[in-house]
Amino acid sequence: DYAVAMAKVDFPPGSQVVGLRGQITALQYMQQAEGLAPNATGVARDDPTERRRFVEEAVTAGLPVFLTQEVEGIGAQFSFSGDGPLVRVWPRGQAQPGTPSTPLAWRAPQENLRLIGYDLFYLQQAGGPGLRLILYWLPEAPQQRVLKLSLRVLDAAEAPLLVEDRFPLRQVARTTDWLPGEVVRDVHDLSLAPLPKGEPRSLLVIAYDAASVEEIGRILLPLPSAP
Repeated sequence: DYAVAMAKVDFPPGSQVVGLRGQITALQYMQQAEGLAPNATGVARDDPTERRRFVEEAVTAGLPVFLTQEVEGIGAQFSFSGDGPLVRVWPRGQAQPGTPSTPLAWRAPQENLRLIGYDLFYLQQAGGPGLRLILYWLPEAPQQRVLKLSLRVLDAAEAPLLVEDRFPLRQVARTTDWLPGEVVRDVHDLSLAPLPKGEPRSLLVIAYDAASVEEIGRILLPLPSAP
């Protein structure tokens, strides 16, 4: 499912997908076997220093760059937006996150952080059904704490069916690296295949301090109608 989701990203011409050799091999297989992602070139860089150097040079050259995972030391150097299971790298202050389908007015006052909207829809995958949650964050000032998310799929009685804790942006850029005033598109895919008996009805998103585990805020999102 990961390889398919990666290959189905809407890559602009000249896109460079940078990751570990195994990840890039999966992308190349989908390109050859299914004809997906014709605009993408896989770039395997197992060495962290080489991976960072390639990202810096490619972004400077104006190429669209996508990451399969974090690259140490670039969080405050560029801007970022989630795209499927990948994270796109943009020149600082030039990210194009798009517009959420569902606007929100959620705010974490102590953090000067807003959630201005979200997208939430089902994924049909070979390994079973899933959910894709896209959050649109807007930091209004420099963030002082590294935040983490607890994503909880709940049943009708609001009992948890699935709990997963994640860093925003797949840990490519910590919240303390986010540029004030720039919207951050943050994508999370959740597999519903291993759920116990019980029909999922809502998704609870809890933001908390990664160091102290202090809760910053929470929001309950209704799930869309089942496909």
